[in-house]
Amino acid sequence: MFSSTSNSNSLLKIGERNVISTLEVLDSLNIPVIGQDTGGNYGRSVELYAETGILFIKTIGHGIKKI
Repeated sequence: MFSSTSNSNSLLKIGERNVISTLEVLDSLNIPVIGQDTGGNYGRSVELYAETGILFIKTIGHGIKKI
């Protein structure tokens, strides 16, 4: 989400490490990933509707996506 002048510094790649870790945990629990919206330099908020399984991803300037 934050620009960095040193892309080689793995300490600054928190988002990438979070994605990898999350995918590993979901895989270990046999939970399939059917879509993802990661990366870029903007934040997201999500709403999960457990009764339908629909996930809304809201961003400022990038609209709303439904997975």
